[in-house]
Amino acid sequence: MWASWRSGRVITGVGLALWGLALFGLAWSAVMAQPPTSHQSSQATRPAEVVDVSRLQMLDYEIALLRAEIALRQGDRNAFLPAYEQLRRLPSISEFELRWQWVSEQAQRLNWLAVEPQTSSPNATVPRRTSGFVKAAMADRMTLVAPLSGELSPAGLALQQVLLNHYPHKVLSFVDTTGQRASALIPAIEATKADLLIILERRELTAQLAQHFHDQPAILFHPGRLLDPSFQRVLNPTYEQQAMAVKTWLEDQHYRQITWLQWRGASIQVLNRVNLELGKNLQPLEVESNAQLNDLVAQRFGHQESQARQNWLARVIDRPLTGMGRSRQDQTRVVFYGPMEQAMLLRPLLEYHQQDLPIFWIPSELPDVAFFNLSLARWQTTNALLPSHFLANLSQESTLSSEDGLFFALGEVMVELIRRSAQPLPDQFDTEFGRVWVSERGEFSLGQQWYRLNRGLEPLDSLNSQTR
Repeated sequence: MWASWRSGRVITGVGLALWGLALFGLAWSAVMAQPPTSHQSSQATRPAEVVDVSRLQMLDYEIALLRAEIALRQGDRNAFLPAYEQLRRLPSISEFELRWQWVSEQAQRLNWLAVEPQTSSPNATVPRRTSGFVKAAMADRMTLVAPLSGELSPAGLALQQVLLNHYPHKVLSFVDTTGQRASALIPAIEATKADLLIILERRELTAQLAQHFHDQPAILFHPGRLLDPSFQRVLNPTYEQQAMAVKTWLEDQHYRQITWLQWRGASIQVLNRVNLELGKNLQPLEVESNAQLNDLVAQRFGHQESQARQNWLARVIDRPLTGMGRSRQDQTRVVFYGPMEQAMLLRPLLEYHQQDLPIFWIPSELPDVAFFNLSLARWQTTNALLPSHFLANLSQESTLSSEDGLFFALGEVMVELIRRSAQPLPDQFDTEFGRVWVSERGEFSLGQQWYRLNRGLEPLDSLNSQTR
């Protein structure tokens, strides 16, 4: 062997493998050529060969599927197509059905499966045709459809300013939706001949426009009823972002019993989504005033129930009983979904009733940045779920209101969505306003982060031991 290597006649690994397979084939043929013994005959009905073939098919399928997935993520169409064609020829396997669907949907979204025309020269390069949201990064004409006057204009003007800052070389059009119906807006939008639409409006109007322009790349800043991830990106509702953050945190904390307090008028959708994700049925205690908040905490955690049990027992045994009431000890944490002013009252109320439970505050509305900064020194150990754009405004000492700051942040996310338009879904990326997630359905959302408020503001990731 050494001499062969020295003389350059090398037996490669492939050659050795083929040689071994050939010997194996001869041995197998010899075995198959022998008549079956009585033991072999009794086992003839066992599906040994079928099991082996099935495993080989599954292995071939998964290898081709991995090649296709890797090629998709690397944007390599030439590597993708052979793997995709192999998958189409192989029998479908139920264990990989969802992955196969994802691969097919992404390939269609990128228009990688389109038949390309033959060129006169076999060596000529055929430019890959693209369609759908993939074209967003190449858009020359962009149209913002949003309220640019009136009470709702700050949000629309924030997006307008972001577009002007980032795309001075593009043809930008701005359609004011204030007081307009879809029937009047549609021809105005069509006249701009936009390659990319950005729509910021109420749910109903957004849905109508999204339906009419369903085959045009669009970013919708309000979830419409129609969603085609091939052409659209849709802002995930805030309540879903909050619910997923709450669900993840509660799971990490090995929750048991939770008291959920909810301010009157706050959306029930957060709790509904949490219950759906956890498979639980958490029931809210609705709070309508500061006085009622005090009463609810007293009823839930105070001595009243203990005193009532003591009085009942005294009547049963017909003897007076003396002793101190005992506060409730079966709850593990308190979640409050409501405004900041009431969230700040919870810790003193719980301490009064001898409770040291972790408090998790989910803002039903974001406070003013300046007011929140001034109040930081007054907080007493409360964990708050705050959106990344709000924290960015705090760190920058921004003078923007919460709503304006939100839409400036979303505008920057919009720019990144456009830049990454050809990326397969799902996707995630970091921005100065936090991490952005884009689901396989084309819904994008800005990250939410837990913070510990205790005479200051601190990320909660490093404080797990203090919240258990």
